[in-house]
Amino acid sequence: MVICPGIYIVFLKTLLKLLPFFISFFIFGIIFKIPFNEHCIVAARVIYILLLSVYIVHTSSTENFLADSCWLPQKTFIENIKFFIIATIHFIPVFVKQYKTASQRSRKVFNIINESFSLSMDEIRSVEMETIKKIAMVKKRKDILFANLYLTILLLIYLFAFAF
Repeated sequence: MVICPGIYIVFLKTLLKLLPFFISFFIFGIIFKIPFNEHCIVAARVIYILLLSVYIVHTSSTENFLADSCWLPQKTFIENIKFFIIATIHFIPVFVKQYKTASQRSRKVFNIINESFSLSMDEIRSVEMETIKKIAMVKKRKDILFANLYLTILLLIYLFAFAF
């Protein structure tokens, strides 16, 4: 994780958002009389998995995902899953933008969600075309050895450090 120090800021923000979870986690541990050291080990595992997740989300792109999944068989089901994942990644910013616009007009949550979905559906064709274009531009690559090696080392650290 030393390679990307900017990830730590995002990781700390994520930990702050999960602080109520950890507080309630330890309170339930006290209520149910779970040994503190076991509770700390579980919390450390959750924090480490969270760190891996933040790293993967913030250092990966849709192009990398598509290039890494080129070796998968060209079955209709797998292609549909890839299309769904990429389309969802492109749809979320559109929905968030429409949600912000709709929340300025109304105060009722159900009206905001309904209006933002209906406004987002107007742009669904452009999201679909952008997804098709992105999938068509994919190039197979073989230079991902370092990334795979790094992820393997992180997973081995997790398996061996917390196995005992």
